[in-house]
Amino acid sequence: MSREDRILEALKESEDGLTIQEVIRKTGISKTAAIKYLATFKMAGKADFVESGPTRLWRLVTHKRVKKPSGKGGILRSLLRELTERADLTGSAILKGEGVVLAAVLPKNMDYDKLETLASSLMRAGVRSIELAGMERFEEMTVKGSKGRILALNEDGTFLIAFCKPDTMPGSVKLEMEELSKRIREALDSK
Repeated sequence: MSREDRILEALKESEDGLTIQEVIRKTGISKTAAIKYLATFKMAGKADFVESGPTRLWRLVTHKRVKKPSGKGGILRSLLRELTERADLTGSAILKGEGVVLAAVLPKNMDYDKLETLASSLMRAGVRSIELAGMERFEEMTVKGSKGRILALNEDGTFLIAFCKPDTMPGSVKLEMEELSKRIREALDSK
């Protein structure tokens, strides 16, 4: 069994997560190799850690996929298509909690696994940054790259994410997102 498989198997067997030392003990690999593989798994969205005091507990990431939206999912996807077309986006998504996809219109280079990992990372970074700055509540975030922007709005734990082209004006996208968030809330609250 490869080092990668041994680490994945050890994480799979653990319910609460494993410290680096426990991974080393269970797999028989070096600390350097364990750290390298865990960092690689984190970047790939296969594993993540939670902080328990001064300790990091590593565990596998489980994904809940949305395959065929129906009912509210279909309504939400329709709203996202409208946002994507009106704001000239490459994609958009609605997520709940720690990155569970409710509906998405994905850019060509993204799948649900990447989206869930990206959303989870954005949410953690946003929440943690706001906490450290003492600003109470995470409401929105913009991440700018050389080939576009990601805008994220938080509406009481429901996240609306927009993938913008490089020349898209973020102010107009934000206005469209704020308007759409009201309609999303209505759709989620309806029976």
